[in-house]
Amino acid sequence: MRFATIKTYAGDIAVGETAAVLTKNGAVPVKSINETQKTYWSTDLFSMICNGEIPRINEWYLSGGREELEKAAEITVPFDRVEYGPLYRNPGKIFCIGLNYQAEAATINDTAATDLPGSFYKPPTSIIGTGEKIIIPFLPKEVDGAGDYAKEVDGEAELVVVIGKEGKNIEKENWLDYVAGFTTSIESTVIDVFHKGLRKLCISKSYDSHFAFGPVLITPDEIDDVMKLKVRTIHNGRLEAEDYVGNMMFTPDYLVSFHSEIMKWMPGDVISTGTPKGAIVSDGDTVTTEIDGFVPITCPVAKEKRA
Repeated sequence: MRFATIKTYAGDIAVGETAAVLTKNGAVPVKSINETQKTYWSTDLFSMICNGEIPRINEWYLSGGREELEKAAEITVPFDRVEYGPLYRNPGKIFCIGLNYQAEAATINDTAATDLPGSFYKPPTSIIGTGEKIIIPFLPKEVDGAGDYAKEVDGEAELVVVIGKEGKNIEKENWLDYVAGFTTSIESTVIDVFHKGLRKLCISKSYDSHFAFGPVLITPDEIDDVMKLKVRTIHNGRLEAEDYVGNMMFTPDYLVSFHSEIMKWMPGDVISTGTPKGAIVSDGDTVTTEIDGFVPITCPVAKEKRA
């Protein structure tokens, strides 16, 4: 099953965002499903995940709901009118894995870890949706001695695991029991700050607009083998890098299990699992994450506006 958050309009004015189910014909708002099916599902995706509704609505969908929605033209928003938002804007954790492919590590003259995953957090204020701008920030004098725009910002294509229920000390073979679904991200870094040293890693990853999230959540039953998915970074329409999830140093099943021994996973938490290689982006560029079977996420790049 496929979910998204789509923007809602009053006339030509965007007034909000709402959860929707994707069919072959378009997006069906969950609010409309509730009205026609006399159900009471949450109408935002974060609440749906936190309330454990994804498996239940998927069960309905697989037992006849799909056919009902595909016939419901009157409540379907055609794809040419759909405008996506981020899946949601308020996860408890945005947990990211660094240097999870050797090729990415080589770009910064490093070696991918083999003992423990490298990891860091990003704040919810870094979240944007497809089509929104990744901002090249103006850096304070403490970074470059002068105060100027960042000279190096990269955009990194990544597969994201969305946690579906609370879990602690999860067995690796049971990891999918705790997963609501998968999506894509563009995870960005201010390299100027990163080069100041490892202790500055969190700062380099925390800029607003530096986590593009979505646009579509795919439930695990729709993916035959996560390890066979290919992740691609596309820069200005050109392939920058690609690799299979199975070639990660630490694959998603391990990441979910291992980190659950350290911290309790909560519904709605997300794990961005690392990139084959990022692309250094400039003002006016675009960067895209493509993963087999997923709707791509594409964002333009622009310099921060200064007063």
